Amino acid sequence: RTTSSYDPVGQVVAVQDADNQVSTTVYDAVGQTIATVNPLLDRTTSIYDAAGQTVAQINERGFRYTSTYDAAGQEVVTIDPLNRHTTYTYNAVGNRQTRIDARGNVTTYVYDPRNLPTQRQYPDGSRATFVYNALGDRTVMANQSERSTTTYDPLRRRESVVTAVGKRITYTYDAVGRNSQMTVLDAGVFTYAYDANSQLTLIQNPQGARTSFSYDAAGRQTVKELANGTKATVIYDAAGQVTRTTNLKSDDEVICQFDYTYDPIGNKQTITTADGSLTTYSYDATSQLTEEWRTSSTLNYRNTFLWDATGNRVLTIKDGDRTTSTFDAANQNVFSDSSAGRTTYTFDADGSRTCVEAPDGSRTTTTYDDENRDVLIVLPSGVRNTMAYDSDGLRVQVDNSAGTTKFVYNNQQYLLETDGSNILTAVYTQQPGNYSNLTSQYRFNGSLWLPSYSHYDSLGSTAALTDADETVTDTYIYDAWGERLNSTGATINPFQWLGRVGYYHNADTGLVYVIMRTYSPVTGTWTTLDILRFVDGMNMYKAYFVPGGLDPSGLQPDPWSDPWRGGYYGGPAYQPWQPLERAVPATPIDLSGPFIWLLTGEWSSNPDAVIAAGEQFKATFMSQLTCLGNCVLSGNKQVISVVAGATTAGAYAGLQCQVPPRIGATMFSSVSFSSTVYGGEGNPTVMSYLGEKVGKMGSKNPNWVGRWALNNQQKIHAAVRHLPKSQRGVIRRRFITREAIKLGCNAVVVVESVIAIACSYQCYRSAQGR
Repeated sequence: RTTSSYDPVGQVVAVQDADNQVSTTVYDAVGQTIATVNPLLDRTTSIYDAAGQTVAQINERGFRYTSTYDAAGQEVVTIDPLNRHTTYTYNAVGNRQTRIDARGNVTTYVYDPRNLPTQRQYPDGSRATFVYNALGDRTVMANQSERSTTTYDPLRRRESVVTAVGKRITYTYDAVGRNSQMTVLDAGVFTYAYDANSQLTLIQNPQGARTSFSYDAAGRQTVKELANGTKATVIYDAAGQVTRTTNLKSDDEVICQFDYTYDPIGNKQTITTADGSLTTYSYDATSQLTEEWRTSSTLNYRNTFLWDATGNRVLTIKDGDRTTSTFDAANQNVFSDSSAGRTTYTFDADGSRTCVEAPDGSRTTTTYDDENRDVLIVLPSGVRNTMAYDSDGLRVQVDNSAGTTKFVYNNQQYLLETDGSNILTAVYTQQPGNYSNLTSQYRFNGSLWLPSYSHYDSLGSTAALTDADETVTDTYIYDAWGERLNSTGATINPFQWLGRVGYYHNADTGLVYVIMRTYSPVTGTWTTLDILRFVDGMNMYKAYFVPGGLDPSGLQPDPWSDPWRGGYYGGPAYQPWQPLERAVPATPIDLSGPFIWLLTGEWSSNPDAVIAAGEQFKATFMSQLTCLGNCVLSGNKQVISVVAGATTAGAYAGLQCQVPPRIGATMFSSVSFSSTVYGGEGNPTVMSYLGEKVGKMGSKNPNWVGRWALNNQQKIHAAVRHLPKSQRGVIRRRFITREAIKLGCNAVVVVESVIAIACSYQCYRSAQGR
């Protein structure tokens, strides 16, 4: 049980978790969060200007990150503890116009009259280009090395995509808007079936192989039956935690099995496998891993970890061998000392790791593009790995020691691989969604096409592969950080540790590609900064998801992304410059009642139409936004009547509420924060991001929305701090029931209003019984 303590004005001042660890929050006189203190008494501090904007954040080690804003409340300069500056400029309607990174590189953003992003222009003269149809649907995406085109049906759903390697993907939908077929040039047809709750029940891939799924009454996946006759079963405890995952052959012979126990706050304590091996985990008061101890008949080890105040792993002891690591003020691991000697790490001005020098003097160097994506890695042997990306940031080509591999995606799922001549070499069967949820692969080995079926632990790491005859061909064992400790077999399989969710292992470098960033299992850190900055914490290199969570994008751990939970897997596949498409609802959304938050185009099936609606709102109503916040405070609920089909000109007619302008400044700051931190380069508004989170995820899991809100409670508190206590009570009473939770999480889509954010927060608190 988690309990919260409140101050006299209803602000949370202390939270005690089920393990009796206490975190505290300190507020200033106007309710702004000025400090948070974790159970280890490590303190983070926030400093605000007169408008309520965060101008400085001081981390647990006392190092300061600062921000400067323009008169419109838009963040124009950020400075890290190493005095590295990133500068932004904006156009008249608030779209980001330029970004000057700490390396001095200038990226320019261009928009059309509808405020849709049409170009990103880079310092080397390259550019990413986007073209839209009359409805704002993106039809073309291109850069110097690739071009893809998209068409749409009358309901503005994707109808076809022609990829950069010439593979056409065609989508067919059933009567309620679910993807029922996907036809892929040179690969064939994928067919999907669903139950009455829209849960996936069947996939048939182009080879005719069928995978079926079963669920319990709570919507959690309990059985997955693979096409070769094997199956995976899952057992849950009363708290919904996986207690056993079993992979079986058709005769019930165990392929691999994992039994789990948990501590009171949900951290995994033990994992026991079918062969009797036992792995035990210990944690500190903030749930950081402090010990991993494995005992078995074949592989034994005991690893101990020590952390500094900002979550840097400063000491690692592996079976008695000590490695001490030193971090600079920006949390960059600058060197590590072990019995083998010193390993030195070098970073560029933008915080990307450019060189690893081993104790023997050998060097691995990395070159990055202007989006801090690794484009060239040179190994000590002289082997070169080159990478290319599409305009959405997905890696579409790798040239390494194995040759050239090109990738085709469906959303952010791996769909196909080809060679350098665009000849098909691999086809992946995935459960539908935005992030990967791999079931099997069909790969050409040079002479034959052969299927391979993946068998996972509860987290999604590949433990074994089987062939068409159910024979185990490969096995894998990893430590908590993803280092492969043992393996058997020779099947080509880049999806190993966390492979189910698309973690792509590079055999040359040992690094793992995770959509938006690259992860190093050796150091247990990301190699570049999190572009969302402090969304998880103040350490932008830390792998916050290890050892018990997932981070499907490389940007933000997702506590609700476990595929075994059923429902919508993974959340929106969020790109920093473009929100993803959302499905057309099977039935009209119930918008009855006085609280309605929906904008024209909000249920468009195209991501760019969502941006267009948000940008139109932002461009037209930025000045009225302050009035919106003021009207909410003054009790004028008719302001929350921006509904689908409402004309922008009439939505705020006659509203001239006047309350202290500080409230308006807070609203404006909220817009700036959301569009800058979450909107990224394309600068979509809060509607595009929060709307995606609330509308799409809320319909499947209201708690997920609240979890997002809880993780961002500092900004939530900043938004709601001006609500009178009586008004807070109204919000709580209105959304306390389950039906209100469901309505709030389905219908809240817009605007940058205190009520919209407070609703999400209260949904979560209510669902958790707080």
